[in-house]
Amino acid sequence: MNKGTKSLLCILPDNIKEGIINIGDVIIEEIRIKSDSRVFVYSKNKEYCLYYKGEVIRATSSDINFILKKATDSSLYAFDEKIKQGYITVLGGHRIGISGEAVYGKDGIINIKNISFLNIRCANEIMGAGEEVFLKLFNERVENTLIVSPPKCGKTTLLRDLTRLISKTKGIKVVLIDERDEIAASFMGSNVNDVGERTFVLSGYLKKDGFSHAIRGLSPDVVVCDEIGGPKDFLNILDASKRGVNVIATIHGNSMEDIGEFKGVFKNIVFLDKNFKLRLFKIRGGDFYEL
Repeated sequence: MNKGTKSLLCILPDNIKEGIINIGDVIIEEIRIKSDSRVFVYSKNKEYCLYYKGEVIRATSSDINFILKKATDSSLYAFDEKIKQGYITVLGGHRIGISGEAVYGKDGIINIKNISFLNIRCANEIMGAGEEVFLKLFNERVENTLIVSPPKCGKTTLLRDLTRLISKTKGIKVVLIDERDEIAASFMGSNVNDVGERTFVLSGYLKKDGFSHAIRGLSPDVVVCDEIGGPKDFLNILDASKRGVNVIATIHGNSMEDIGEFKGVFKNIVFLDKNFKLRLFKIRGGDFYEL
């Protein structure tokens, strides 16, 4: 059982915990828990139904309340801002998506009550996941690089290890904008995951604030961030590039068409498909060259 799964088990009820252990030595990517329904686990495009003492596990509202209580250290109110956005991030960088009844105020959703569904995305730290990309793309120097993949295909795992490897390079100063605390998984000021000793972590920062803070005060050579999209992110990356700062980022997508305007600010593109296969491209003069 890997480090990511072990850190997740401590917030789960005994029956669900035992059900996961019974699956065997697999890398857990996602756990879907719905009140009055079976519990499903996903790993490498495979679906597992959980069993406890020979019987199918059906989650209860008590199970969901138990997980939320454990995940928030009995202080659910302290996570109000994140809950309004539909998720919380817990120790280890695991993200728990939340579904229930929306409570609206004049400025939008102010709370989610009667929570009946949890989607737990397990953050897996895999040392060496970024070595092929690092050796092929950054052998001479670090350049603006965009990692493109559909959801749940390992782009955050790849980004985390690339950050660690870049940070091991003598003289390279790195700033990680960890908006959802999924990459470094900072907890009480310490990083649970290894992102390198030369990496400064901006935990919980919105990307627009993180770029501004990093460039104005932390003198980075490289800024790393997850899940970009939209004109504001494009302008932040363009501004960083003009200031001599390289950016390593991820985006959801399946093809070149999904990159959109970001094609103009990146020198390298990494595609990661649902079979976890890598394709590496360099962009030169607007043309793509596969390595």
